[in-house]
Parts: sequence; C-alpha cells; structure tokens
Amino acid sequence: MIKIEDKLQTGEPLEQVATQSVSADSSGEINHAAVEERPLGVAVNLAEMVLRIDAVETTLNSLVESVQILTRQQEIMQNSMRQLSGRVTEAASSLQVPRIRDLYSKLLLLYDLVEPPPAGLPPESVDLCKKLSIQIEQFLAVEGVERIATEDAIFDCNLHKPMNYVEVADLNQDNRVVFTYRHGFHSESSVLRPAEVDIGRFQSQRSQPDSGLPTVDIL
Repeated sequence: MIKIEDKLQTGEPLEQVATQSVSADSSGEINHAAVEERPLGVAVNLAEMVLRIDAVETTLNSLVESVQILTRQQEIMQNSMRQLSGRVTEAASSLQVPRIRDLYSKLLLLYDLVEPPPAGLPPESVDLCKKLSIQIEQFLAVEGVERIATEDAIFDCNLHKPMNYVEVADLNQDNRVVFTYRHGFHSESSVLRPAEVDIGRFQSQRSQPDSGLPTVDIL
C-alpha cells in the first residue's frame, strides 16, 4: 500500500492522496487507515470552495459598485445636457422673439381687416374674409396663441379693454361683454393684445361713481 506520508511529500492534494490510498490495496480489502483520511480531504475541498465563493462574491460586489458609479455619472451627464439644452433653447427663443412678435403683429393687422368682414361686401367676398380669418386663427393656434373669448364673456381686466360701459336692462348682462370692436389674442403666458369691447352695466348701478369711461344706451 502507498503510504500517505510519501504522497504528501510529493505535494499532491490531500483529497487525491486519500483516494489513491484506498485503491492501492491490491488484495481487494478496504484499507481502513486510508478511509480515515478521506474526511480530511473533503474538508480541504470544502474550504477551497468556500474561498472561491468568497472571491466570486467580492468580484460581484466590485462590479455592482462600478455599475452604481457609472449610473450616477450617467445621471449627472444627462442633467447637464438637459440644462445645456434649456439654455440653448432660451437663447434661441430670445433671438426669435422680435421676429415672432413682428409676424404676429402683421397677422393681427390682416385679421382686423377681415374679421369682422367690412360692411357692404358681396357674399362671395364675405365668405373669403371668413375663410382667411379662420386660417389665421388656425395658424396662431398651432403656435399656442388663441383668440380671447368675447361673446357674452364676463369682463376680465387682464383680457378685455373696455371702450364704453353700456346700460343694459337685463341683469344677466351686467359686467359682461356686449359688443366687440377688435378681437384680442393671448397665449398661456402672456396677452398679445386685449380685446377692445363694450361692457354692460345694469341700470340700477347708475348711482355708482363714474369710472371715467363714456356710458351709452344699447339698442
């Protein structure tokens, strides 16, 4: 039988020494001394597996930390890009504001010529004026600009410019728009121009202080 001490001197792993010591008995009988060495080899094997698992776990933890660092760096870069994009957009908008306002002014002047249609036009011309006014409204709507509501609208000093206060007999028309001279337009953030309107005033309010605006009787 091969002695375990001789095998250990050769530097072979303990589990291999234990296995070889069992099979080296040519008589076919189990060598109990060799079998007693097998638990030692199994313990060494398990210890090596534990060390390998620890090494793999350490490597995985390092990878997770690296991924977290990359994720944070990516978020920082994305925030920086968003801020830069916002500044570029603001700069471009500031350059375009004069041109946009000039375009709006010209469109609104054209709108005033066709809405409402001038009196005395033939039906064909009236239809053409209405179509043109609708096209201008649609173009402005795409740009986020809408016409200020005036038809039976409650007076809003931010949207309506009162030209006259008109005495009305119906209480429901009090402080409401009763006539529009010129339409106004606004966006979500600003008013391009207020609507020029007449505001209804119920007759019982004649005793109130004069607002400085002329009062007319509505027909």
